[in-house]
Amino acid sequence: MDRRKYKTAAIAMIRLIAEALGASVDADDMPIPQLDHLYHVAKAHQMAALTAIALQRRGIKDAQFSDALAKAQRKSLLFDRELKIITDSLEKNKITFLPLKGMKLKVLYPAIGSREMSDIDILIDQNQAARAKEIMIDAGYQVKSYQKANHDVYIKQPFFCFELHRELFNWDRHSSYRAYFESLAYAPAGDSPYRLEMTVSEMYVYLMAHHHAHYYSAGVGLRSLTDLYLYLRRYENELDEAYIRSAFEQIGIGDFAEKTRSLAKRFLRIDKLDDEQSAELDYYIFSGTFGTKKQHLSNKVLKETDGSVQSKLRYLKKRLEVNDYRVKKSPFYSKHPKLVPLMKITQPITSFVKKPRVILCELKALKKRKKK
Repeated sequence: MDRRKYKTAAIAMIRLIAEALGASVDADDMPIPQLDHLYHVAKAHQMAALTAIALQRRGIKDAQFSDALAKAQRKSLLFDRELKIITDSLEKNKITFLPLKGMKLKVLYPAIGSREMSDIDILIDQNQAARAKEIMIDAGYQVKSYQKANHDVYIKQPFFCFELHRELFNWDRHSSYRAYFESLAYAPAGDSPYRLEMTVSEMYVYLMAHHHAHYYSAGVGLRSLTDLYLYLRRYENELDEAYIRSAFEQIGIGDFAEKTRSLAKRFLRIDKLDDEQSAELDYYIFSGTFGTKKQHLSNKVLKETDGSVQSKLRYLKKRLEVNDYRVKKSPFYSKHPKLVPLMKITQPITSFVKKPRVILCELKALKKRKKK
């Protein structure tokens, strides 16, 4: 689908979502684009179930959307049951935990399954990660990733995926968040000292920081904007604005948070956006739920170069250098360390053979980077 058709379908989806959330009053005469196009965009943003609800209210039946809604509802119910099993086990083993993101946000949506989810995120006591791993294995999960990032990943058929976070963010990439999030001491949720929860203001700061991290990495989509819209609609009057401003200043995302908050509150009324917000919304539209590789490379080039020839050459040199991380990722060179110098020759060739489109995309982004 070309960009024009994609954007047309995305705008129609936004207006339908607005109807489903009760945020629009003048969209009754809105034309519906080709349903295949609409479904393609809705799936890209993990919003097919919510769009299906709006279509049903209009009396429009479509097998793809109906199936997406039914699957999302089933998945939501099974996730709820699975979450209870895991959190009960964590509590029984005296491991503190705090459910994050989707599981906390889905209650703000109008119906079961209308906030689609692909995994469950839980923050746990990092000193108990090994015991948590045993619990997940005992519950029938396979270890997909352990001690390789700030979270460990566990999967189980048919679609269960848990990310047990030892830290909220990857500190190597998000060091500016460390001082704030490491300073927090979350309160117990109810009587249990092991079930923790954020205050509404802490949760808002976390959501915005998470949004910011994705925005400047590979991009972030319309579902995240919808999350913020619903969170603000429900809790804005309860937010401690002074606390939030201080937190954003400490993290270094004050201007971004203010701009994003304004867009989140207004994006469902596309006709009310100014030119800057309309251009900003395009970034979300073409990013999809978790961003794109193309956007990730473009943001990377934008961040690490200033458009000058010298900065571009430094960027290329850095991308081609042989470091410990790349050696560890290569089983061959890890076993034959004396041959590591050959990586300077083989690495660029191997990368181009395995991922030619990615390499060309990065080079194109580098070429397009202009000096201001």
